[in-house]
Amino acid sequence: MKRDKKIFLKIEIGGIIFIIGLLIFLPLISSDTFLIFFITFIILFPIFLIIYLKIKEEIIKKWEKEAEKIKKFKKSNEYVYLSKFVNKYFNELESFFSEIERLEKLKEESKKSKEPVDKFISKTMFEFDISFFETKYKDILRKIDLLKETLEKKGWSFLKNELIELIEDEFKRQEYGRFKKRINGKKRKKLETYIRDFLETYWEEYENVEEQEKYLNFLKKFLEEKGFKTEKEELENKIREIKKEMEISRFEKKLFEKEKQLTIEEIELMNGYEFEKFLKRLFEKMGYKVIHTSLSKDQGADLILSKFGEKIVVQAKRYSNKVGNRAIQEVVAAIKHYKADKAMVICTSNFTRSAIELAESNNIKLIDRDGLNKLIDRFL
Repeated sequence: MKRDKKIFLKIEIGGIIFIIGLLIFLPLISSDTFLIFFITFIILFPIFLIIYLKIKEEIIKKWEKEAEKIKKFKKSNEYVYLSKFVNKYFNELESFFSEIERLEKLKEESKKSKEPVDKFISKTMFEFDISFFETKYKDILRKIDLLKETLEKKGWSFLKNELIELIEDEFKRQEYGRFKKRINGKKRKKLETYIRDFLETYWEEYENVEEQEKYLNFLKKFLEEKGFKTEKEELENKIREIKKEMEISRFEKKLFEKEKQLTIEEIELMNGYEFEKFLKRLFEKMGYKVIHTSLSKDQGADLILSKFGEKIVVQAKRYSNKVGNRAIQEVVAAIKHYKADKAMVICTSNFTRSAIELAESNNIKLIDRDGLNKLIDRFL
């Protein structure tokens, strides 16, 4: 599993600093005390050193044994169970690992807090979030337990944390695979063309500050596989430059379009059916194949989108007031009914705090008035 051998280096550097400090301090004491200290040190130091080296050797052997076990497991027929698990519950795991990453950052921040009050507050928040995390993700944690028991029956025993690390590794592999598949169309001769393909596909994701680093690393890795080696800073500058060119190009195109672009205020005057038809056109412009479900018995989905092999159900709400829990509950039911991979609720107003929390716990994407306005500005 993930082991940091640098910890031994830190211990050894700490030991050297301690010995140097001791040697500086000893001459300052009386000769008799110095002699006692010196003899004790000469006797005990080799003993402690032998014990430390023995413990270090045993720990490294254990880590190597675990690494060999993981290597064998990944080559075994049973690894397909883990791979299928990640593929089937990919969207739930995406939310699960994002939350783990957020908690790890919170933990690091609490360690950095210097003031006692700030440290206490950070620690309390972290402990509260951990408790909330276990409640929020109890369903996926239960599924992980079932996977653990299944693998044990097949002869592969892992601690829960070890299995979660294995799942995370496979999740990252599949996540990059999906990224690669989406922009790995025709063979491009220029770096700039690949970057344009990337921005056409991942514009929104790249604009998200929390996601930006991940997608930048994905693109860098992808380009290296295609024979384009570039430094991260250089790639960031290139993306920024091409992004600006694309924005100017779209703006110029809009200036000369005969069709008048609808404003969000005009969309608010539509009835529910007109709003759904408008969204159908918007998503088609975004490159989705769109099915507009019938007015009756839509089973919680007004639109069904398809792109990159994913099916997404959409609940459309042309509301002037805030959208509440019911819309989230309906689209959650629609996922199962239509065998969809993801779901979203899009509205002309905003969402209640309760609806946002319910959407987060069910991995439902929410697009409010401002989000809709951005999509209109970009695609229509």
